[in-house]
Amino acid sequence: MTTDYIVRALRRHWRLIMALSVVGTLLGAVTAAVSPPVYRSSVTTLLTVASTDGADGAASDTKAVTGIAPTLVEFSEARSTLTTVAEATGVPADELPRRVAVANPSNTLLIVVTATGSSSAQAENIALAMVDALSDHAATLSVSNGAESTPLTLSDVDGSSAAQLIGPSKLRHGLIGAIGGSLLGLLLALTLQAPVPGARPAA
Repeated sequence: MTTDYIVRALRRHWRLIMALSVVGTLLGAVTAAVSPPVYRSSVTTLLTVASTDGADGAASDTKAVTGIAPTLVEFSEARSTLTTVAEATGVPADELPRRVAVANPSNTLLIVVTATGSSSAQAENIALAMVDALSDHAATLSVSNGAESTPLTLSDVDGSSAAQLIGPSKLRHGLIGAIGGSLLGLLLALTLQAPVPGARPAA
């Protein structure tokens, strides 16, 4: 298949390619319109040391706390944690791994919980339920400060759990549909351009 062959196919069947591209765009937009909405809620917390006066303070041994922070991410993935969040939100535990994610940016004490749901309330509830589960677990942890062990706690950095609508996007689905329709149109154009056995080549 030569470049000249492809150019001839495009010139002869460009209307077909354009038509399928338009159809693909419309199908993509319609698919987005009828698909369930997706909302995302995010809460950022800080792993800190509870001081003796009840206030939260910086760790005297930051490296020790930094080493503990990643364990909260592992704890969020435990079956027991997912079960706790499921009981609090009504969302099946088996669905939670694809609906909630916990991250600990490298070399920080930040714990970021991000949740998605089919409604803003569901996304917010999942995020807050996971934060509560992590907070309860953090309270059972401690770091040594001389002869004493100091408990840890999670403090809000961005406590707002307000969810935002993130999808589906009519524009993104429309573009995907347009690309798919155009490729299908090109394949059909190349197929139609193929010479019929025994036929005289077109001038």
